Amino acid sequence: MGAVHSIYHLSRLSHRLFWSTSKLEALRRRKLVMLLEYCYEHIPYYREQFKKIGAEPGDFRSPDDLAGFPILDKETLRDRSEEFVDPQADRSAWIRYSSSGSTGIPLELWYHPAERERMDFTVTRQCLYNGLKPWYRMANITEPRHFSPKDRWYHRLGVMNERFLSIFDETRGNLSKLREIKPHYLIGFPSILILVGREMMMQDAVPLRPKLLFTIAEVLTADYRRTLKEQWGVEPIDIYGANEVGHIAFQCSRRIGYHINLDSVHIEIMVGDKPVKQGERGEIVATNFDL
Repeated sequence: MGAVHSIYHLSRLSHRLFWSTSKLEALRRRKLVMLLEYCYEHIPYYREQFKKIGAEPGDFRSPDDLAGFPILDKETLRDRSEEFVDPQADRSAWIRYSSSGSTGIPLELWYHPAERERMDFTVTRQCLYNGLKPWYRMANITEPRHFSPKDRWYHRLGVMNERFLSIFDETRGNLSKLREIKPHYLIGFPSILILVGREMMMQDAVPLRPKLLFTIAEVLTADYRRTLKEQWGVEPIDIYGANEVGHIAFQCSRRIGYHINLDSVHIEIMVGDKPVKQGERGEIVATNFDL
């Protein structure tokens, strides 16, 4: 994706964070129609589901109507994976990705390059919204499979140049690399950041003090949040996502609750196949609106 197109796409996504409710809901309805029509026409598994419940795409007029559509579980996605692909699709440029299996069911996932870039831009807009500056020194402690290329056009301009460190590397070595980077922006798994922070506190040296600290992948518990603030001097901002649907929600500087990325995903809280009542707990069911 070229420079002009990238800037335009990121700007467009960022502006959506400030849209009115009515404008956002109109976008969600348009995306829902496109998604359901495409799935009905091209995806064998979903065509089967429509027939099973005796419905057509036009029967779903708003995202809330999806409560009446069968829920897809990971076992089915894994065992019937070929039925989720358009038989006529050109897969030559698709990106293969394997999920971590943190829920006990690792999946083989395939992304169109445009979808992967949209996911990346969604993360970037969340961080920009929370104060990230393009010129900040950036460090990301994550799995090697999440490392991004370092040859993008903006890297040559010296902006958004993120350094990647592996969660599998020795803690002291990662801390040494962070001392070289002196990051303004630090992102990683809460447990790994705590291990590095603990090593940092044990050393007789000036502690690192990033301006922004983001957590991903694991649950950010109250204890984790408190420990990270003590170690790094800044309270973390949590980002919540899933490989199957991309980034779902993020915290803002108030760090109270989460903002759902409503322009790209629909979230339901369910018990079995029924939506929960106000105040009840349930499981998150996500629908990605972007093809």
